[in-house]
Amino acid sequence: MNSFFDSIEKYKYGLMAVTGAYVLIFMYLIMSSYKQPVYYEPFHDGSYVEIPPEEIELTADNIEVPAEYGGDVTNAIRNAEDTRDRSYENFSSSKTQAQVEAEYRKLEEQMYQDAGGDKTREQIKQEMADRKNHDLALATQNANNTPQNTGGDNAAAGTVLVEFKVSGRDAHNHNADEFVRAPGYMCGRGANGVVFVNIKLNVNGNVTSATYNSAKSINANSCMIDEALRYAKNSRFTYSSNTAQTTGWIKYTFVSQ
Repeated sequence: MNSFFDSIEKYKYGLMAVTGAYVLIFMYLIMSSYKQPVYYEPFHDGSYVEIPPEEIELTADNIEVPAEYGGDVTNAIRNAEDTRDRSYENFSSSKTQAQVEAEYRKLEEQMYQDAGGDKTREQIKQEMADRKNHDLALATQNANNTPQNTGGDNAAAGTVLVEFKVSGRDAHNHNADEFVRAPGYMCGRGANGVVFVNIKLNVNGNVTSATYNSAKSINANSCMIDEALRYAKNSRFTYSSNTAQTTGWIKYTFVSQ
């Protein structure tokens, strides 16, 4: 064993020379086999921003603005079923005597048809006469005492603070300013938007349910939603002989202060 190691020690330089020669020959043969250089494309060639082929320019014509909100807002309350002409200057939230009389005639005819006997008809006739005289007096008073409106026989035009629709019904005593009030200035600075509330009524015109409708609301915050629901629940509408629960909606527009 010692003679083997002695031989290695004796010829170590020769072994190193032979090993080095083999390594050099191997490297030469490997390098000479590539006659063409190979180029690789870099995976990152600096930062860039991808621009769409057809860039859309934002102009006033192609910016969509919801139709339910925008422009000046009139401090008024409007029934969407109000058939009066609309005006920006000469308007009233309350209906005229002629409209009140026409509505009572229609309601009276309906109640007559639903009544069975002559005694019931006479009772209905007396009740309708009392209610009509009472509401006509209120309609006259409301038409002469509407400080936030300019008065007149027209409904308000354009965007209003409150608009409602309950099939076949109006504000209680036909006084929208008193019974369907507007919270439009309650939420302070930056509160611009629309809150849409779905409502249900009983026969007496009281609101039994008020639900926020997010799909039809615009830019509504928590304050606007809370105030709209509170005012909707406190609203009151005219009586209906229909015992089925009536559904409708109230749209509240809020204006920043």
